[in-house]
Amino acid sequence: MPLPAGAAGASLSPAGWAIVGVGVLISLVLVVIVLMRYAFAFPLAADGLGTLDAFGRSAEMTKGIRLKLFLMFIVITLFVYVGLLGLVIGIFFTGAIGNLIMISIYLQALPQAEAQPEESPEPAA
Repeated sequence: MPLPAGAAGASLSPAGWAIVGVGVLISLVLVVIVLMRYAFAFPLAADGLGTLDAFGRSAEMTKGIRLKLFLMFIVITLFVYVGLLGLVIGIFFTGAIGNLIMISIYLQALPQAEAQPEESPEPAA
């Protein structure tokens, strides 16, 4: 007995799959944008900033280096997958090395962000 339209297990038409694919692609792009913008929020919060302040500061710190961060995330992800292929034991080493790379990028971005003068609003006359 055939399933009614819209029932669980019913297959999508090619146009339906195209819409799903476009939706997944848009979602992936949005996730990458948010991930690059707030890449340093956790270490900043660990350094003592409040949650919202850490997200704001992370957005400021990553302003000029988001492409570099994106490329490093790709390299780290591939590196971790290679460790996963190494009988799963290698992921402990590659994951730790990946975290060290991200900490290194964070520590390099920190002095540059501190050197930027904070914008203060002009007093109204």
